[in-house]
This record gives sequence, structure tokens and C-alpha cells, in this order.
Amino acid sequence: MSAIETYLAKPWLAHYQKGVPARVEVPLKSVAQAFDEATERAPDRAAVVFYGRSISYRELREATDRLACALADLGVKKGDRVALYLLNSPQFIIAYFAALKCGATVTPISPVYTSHEVRYQLEDSGARTIICQDILHEKVTKSGAALDLVVVTNVNEYLPALKRLFGKKTEVTGEVHWLQDLLKKYPAKPPAVTIDPKRDLAALPYTGGTTGNPKGVMLTHRNFAALVSKLAGVFELSMGDGVLSVLPLHHTFEFSAGFLTPFSRGAEISYIDDLTSDRIGDVLEQIVIWRHGAFPRRAAAAHDGRPCARLRLMVFPAPVPALRRCSPSRRAR
Repeated sequence: MSAIETYLAKPWLAHYQKGVPARVEVPLKSVAQAFDEATERAPDRAAVVFYGRSISYRELREATDRLACALADLGVKKGDRVALYLLNSPQFIIAYFAALKCGATVTPISPVYTSHEVRYQLEDSGARTIICQDILHEKVTKSGAALDLVVVTNVNEYLPALKRLFGKKTEVTGEVHWLQDLLKKYPAKPPAVTIDPKRDLAALPYTGGTTGNPKGVMLTHRNFAALVSKLAGVFELSMGDGVLSVLPLHHTFEFSAGFLTPFSRGAEISYIDDLTSDRIGDVLEQIVIWRHGAFPRRAAAAHDGRPCARLRLMVFPAPVPALRRCSPSRRAR
């Protein structure tokens, strides 16, 4: 049998778990449309739990629409590249979908990048707008990249009231707009933009650059729709399930598997402040966690002798021997 004949025979299907479909229907819709549909199904349910504060689907939708209105008024239009230089936070989600609602393409930048790396991605992607954390703004300034619009946010903005008391706001110089000021100023009226899911780019993430300069990966709206459709066929998520997210949202794996898929199914996504064995173990015991995405080292920390009573499934981008630490009756399948 030739290589082509072997491929067409799809031998990998024999290794699918029971119930995983061989084929899925990929809806022809934009990522922003999928976002809106998810927020309309259960607007008052918690979409995100950020360091203990619950944020509803309605709240995320309103903030996203307000920011989309602001970005459009400030010049962001279809085809533009918008860079996100943000930590895992509600602001990342709001900014991502606000940019998409303007018809722009999101290029997420790793928060650990140096000013030189930030400059390279901004210039290579063609991004002239950036939304960044205040603590990262200095790197943007040092990069020297030409920008038309800079929006700054602080992690405290969506923390619980008690945690905000201990937060600090980094002083930012230059011509910038604060995200919360824009949300207060503009109405929740995003621009009307026509998207071709098959052709229009939703995201332009960059490779790690281990064998040369990082390269932009062109992902259309349909690419994301296909990813979510396939993942939904494997992960039996439903409204009310919980997801613990510990990987960086600027990674396409986490944004697709850890956010888009559960969000589209009405699940609740939790972000925590301390990736230690004790803290993660506490979260697993307190909330009904359906999925926990992590790399092996973090998985080991999460399950170092701790019970996995509420954990039904764990998903990893690599084999994880640490799972054997869980007792058989509580081990993730």
C-alpha cells in the first residue's frame, strides 16, 4: 500500500476513543459570531472566574462591544493587525474579541518577550495597534516600534475588591488610552463588519523561533471553527462544567482548547493566582473541574499526592507520567 493509500484509509480512526466522531461539521461563522452566540445562551452564568471574582457572559459581552466601538472610533478597521501583549486575564478575552469585531487580525505576543522580540513581531505582523498590560508598557516603548494606537490596562481592574486593595498601578508615560476609560466612554455598539470565515484571518500567532526568526501562522475564522468543532467532539463539555486554565492564552493550544471550546459550550473557566500544588489542589476541591490543561511540570505540581475527586479529564500537549500519582479511582481518564 502506497503512502497515499495508507493516508486515505485513515488508520488513526482505529485509535479514537469510543464516542469520538470520525467526521465533524464545521459551521461557517466568524469567531466573533460564535462568541456572541455563547454569551446569548446563558448571559447571567459565570463565564470566567478570575482570582476568585466571577464575571458573567453578559459582562464580558458588554465590555467587548464597548471596546470594539472604541477601537473602531480610534481608527481600527477590517484587515488591520492588533497586537495583544497581555497576561492571562479578562482583558485578554475582551481585547481579543473586540479586535475581531472590528474585522482586525489579532497577533498575540508572549508576555515574556523582550523589547527586541516585541519590535520584531510588531513590525513583521504589521500591527500598528497594541493593547498591553501597564507593567509591560515599558518594553513596548523601548522597542521603538511605530504605533498609531496604544491601549493600556492594569490587572487590578478585574480582581476581587479585597485583592485590588493590595494591587499597584504602574506609571505609564506617552500617549496612551486606558482600557477602563474607553469602556466608560463608549457604548456597547460594535461596528458592523462583514467577515468571510474562509478567507479572513482571525489570528496571527508566531512560532517560537527555535530554528530562526519566529514566523506568523495565518489562522482564519474557519480554522478556529474547525478546531472548536473537533475538540467539542472529544471533550464532552456542557453548560455548568468547569475548566481550570493554567497555560498562557497567547498559545493557540490554550486559547482553542482552554478557552474557545469551553466558552462556546457555556462552561465556567477559572484562572488562579498561584500555580503551586496546594493552590491548584484547593481549586480542584472547591469547584467542579471538568478539564485542567497544563504542561507536565505543572501537572506534577497539581497532583503531587493530592486527591483528584472532582477532576474528570486532564488534557496535555505531551505524555504525562505524573498522572500516575492520582489514585486509580480518581485518576483522570
